[in-house]
Amino acid sequence: MENLSFALNTENFDFSSFFEDDPDEYSTMAWDETEIADPRGFFADIYRLANEVWKDDLQKASLEDPSTW
Repeated sequence: MENLSFALNTENFDFSSFFEDDPDEYSTMAWDETEIADPRGFFADIYRLANEVWKDDLQKASLEDPSTW
């Protein structure tokens, strides 16, 4: 969540790079890169929804010592 927050707060962060298909890689995209009209908005929605849905879990995790995970 911290990394996504940082990226969203970085004005020129290129979110579209996450949707570029590389035919030489051994993975494929779930959708065509042209189907995402607003890559920044896509990740902003994910961030907003994750904060809403995982609010209690994120709060609990913030109180824990990450070295014990």
